Amino acid sequence: MKVLLLNPEDTPYSGEWQEHLWDLIVDLGWAGPDCHRRWGQQLRTQVISLYDFQEPIEVFRKVNEIIDVGRNQLLDSQGIDWWELIAAVQYEKLQFLCLLNRLKEYLGTSADLTASRPPTNLFEQVWDRRIPCFHSRPSRRMNWEGRAGRVWNLTPAQIVEVAFDKWDADYKLRRYANLQLRLRNNDPLVLLPSPYVNVSRVVLAYASLLPERKFLLVSTRHSGKWKSGHPNVLRTSLAAYARSSRRSRREAESLVKGWDELKRVLLTGLPELRWATQAGYFNDFAERLAAGVCARDAWWNLLRNEPIESVLCGDDLNIYTRIPLILAKQMGLRSIYCAHGALDATLLFKQRYADIYLAKGEMEADYMARICRVPQERIEIGAPNARANHGGRKEFSCASRSIVFFSQPYEVYKGRPEEAYREILPRLCNIARTHDCKVIVKLHPFESRRERKRLIERVLPPSKRSLIEISACRFASELFDKAWFGISVSSSVALECAQQGIPFFNCGWLEPKDTGYVQQFTKFGAGQLLTCPEEIDSIPKLIRETNLRDPSSLLCETINSKSLERFMFGDLPSEVQKAVPTFASKVAGRLLRRVFYPSLSKAGYLFTRANRFQSLAVITYHGVLPSSYQEEDRFIDGGMVRTDAFRRQLRWLKSHYCVIDPEACHRWLMGRGDLPSRAVLLTCDDGLLSTATEMLPVLHEEQVKCLFFVTGSSLCEHPVRPWYLQLYLLLLCAPRGRTVVQVDSLRLHFNLGSRQERCAVWWRLVKELSKYPADKRQMIVNQFLDVLRLPREWDLSYRQEPSLRERYTTLSRSNLQQLVDAGMAIGNHTLSHPLL
Repeated sequence: MKVLLLNPEDTPYSGEWQEHLWDLIVDLGWAGPDCHRRWGQQLRTQVISLYDFQEPIEVFRKVNEIIDVGRNQLLDSQGIDWWELIAAVQYEKLQFLCLLNRLKEYLGTSADLTASRPPTNLFEQVWDRRIPCFHSRPSRRMNWEGRAGRVWNLTPAQIVEVAFDKWDADYKLRRYANLQLRLRNNDPLVLLPSPYVNVSRVVLAYASLLPERKFLLVSTRHSGKWKSGHPNVLRTSLAAYARSSRRSRREAESLVKGWDELKRVLLTGLPELRWATQAGYFNDFAERLAAGVCARDAWWNLLRNEPIESVLCGDDLNIYTRIPLILAKQMGLRSIYCAHGALDATLLFKQRYADIYLAKGEMEADYMARICRVPQERIEIGAPNARANHGGRKEFSCASRSIVFFSQPYEVYKGRPEEAYREILPRLCNIARTHDCKVIVKLHPFESRRERKRLIERVLPPSKRSLIEISACRFASELFDKAWFGISVSSSVALECAQQGIPFFNCGWLEPKDTGYVQQFTKFGAGQLLTCPEEIDSIPKLIRETNLRDPSSLLCETINSKSLERFMFGDLPSEVQKAVPTFASKVAGRLLRRVFYPSLSKAGYLFTRANRFQSLAVITYHGVLPSSYQEEDRFIDGGMVRTDAFRRQLRWLKSHYCVIDPEACHRWLMGRGDLPSRAVLLTCDDGLLSTATEMLPVLHEEQVKCLFFVTGSSLCEHPVRPWYLQLYLLLLCAPRGRTVVQVDSLRLHFNLGSRQERCAVWWRLVKELSKYPADKRQMIVNQFLDVLRLPREWDLSYRQEPSLRERYTTLSRSNLQQLVDAGMAIGNHTLSHPLL
């Protein structure tokens, strides 16, 4: 079977390939099914799209699986995982590889493939053989013409900004021009990092709700700057805090070496990672890493010199604005994430660093929890300004208004803008001519006015071009007063139009199926779904006859200023304050670990004390977090370590101390032996399942024995969940609101709101329930399922997903035997683990 792999920049009838007969043409870009049907009829062959192989959301889950391979293997001194940070930005390329893998399964290995143009090296990696190409090697002239064409489509300001992004990513030049922007402020600030004006608009809208508080807008590039007045917002540039140090350069060099080692791991991992590495997808990884370390130092410098109390981030995919979220977590600062768009599917694969995820309304909260699996207790609902049109749909004469087509930079996502315009604009022009109005094409900030004007000239005859008006205004809201109705392909402006009572229509047949945005919009009333181009013709009739419901309350719910202040500045409950380290305690801890104790060690004091008497040091762990487990809460996960950290700690102990086995400790306690100098015994409490799956292999690898203290539940045939962890998960998954628990003489009142409040309630219940016998305590915990109104399958993911099962269940009898067979010792840790 002869198959043509058609590049998104090509069409099937405009190249050398049109002279050949093909059994199948695979479009590597995305367009509507009508487009591929039309091509197939013209060429008398079958035409399909690579994007026909993607299922909603599943490709994003596959990207998460790919990124998981390298997680926690390229950490810097601040605990930043640079592989996860940089790979997440490349998610579209990883998605493309996942789809190529599915295409390979569909075509098999015997298909006769030919590509219209490069990258053939990628196809050759996937099919493991040579793939011929019509434009095998573009000439130097073609390369220069392509670059010149792209530059011609940009404005002078965009050209300058792109040049700085490319050649001054580490702020070596811009820092000198921005030194005067450093602040001299002593008031508590909320940090607002922003790379783009749309992000600035969202975070500043939240800032306007707290006029008595001060905020600091930090732009990472020129397009993130905001000039209009917000009296409580200070402004500066990240470049003002950038600096170059020898230490950072050495660390960057060390990370690059670590990247070289990680590449060897990737080459033996999933096939998509092997193809990406061999095809050069990560050739610029070292450059990104070096620039990222400079940005990290700039943020660190800012956080140390300015009185930052919390971070409100509107874009945690961009490396430059994601770093402050990570540093905030390391420093014990509050961190909040609010998506600058309507929905954010990238939450499916990004590590979650924010304490709170602000959803604008029920639609976004449902998407976060149901699709992206963000824990319900970390989601808070609150938009900066709902701007709802409480009167429902507006009534006005269409002749006084315009049709607004909200365009998108389709080519950035391998789309075919010409085909999208060809299917939408002619029909909109017909409606405009009939109803005596205009069609406004609202451009996205990433779109070029010149290029879109040429595109319109190609798809429309002169008689219809006069009905078109191109708008490059900064915000869609500037056109709302002119809008009769809006139409787009999966644009977040659907939310804004619905709030204003403006009829909106989503071109569902053109949307790639990966995100499920249009389905979510339709479910919650943010626009009506069109399933084919012909349905555009019936839009005026739909507006007249359809009783559009007002979805404002589901789409946006304005946040209470007191709630927002509590998220950013408020005190944590006292029980949680004791458990969550403050910034001061973290600084004191670092001084003790890095200055005080090393000084005593180098002076010989600790060695002298340890050898004056025959003594034993005991180091206790509470388990190792599963490798694919995403840390949900420092409150409950803070006492556990990652596998790589555990391995490093064992190696350090072995090189500085004598790690003894439990039998040697027992002989010494019984008076039948002596301890070696600087003796250390390892123990592990609680007996969670992850000790057998994650901890035991490392102990075996390092040839170290450990004493495991387990509870009576580990004598069961199957792993069970301890009562206190069962209670913790029940409270996390419970709906918000006040709850009363009455069991015998026990009567408890508590409010389930934020995660911090739930943790405080949990700790209070643990102390109270520990007073009861084990059987009655378990009965009370089981009754919480009905009291909290949870479905019977509430914990399905905790039972089925391996990493969650290993984290929240105990060892079984067979696991204990596994530990004993490996030479480990077992001790008793109470029958049911009450708080003694």
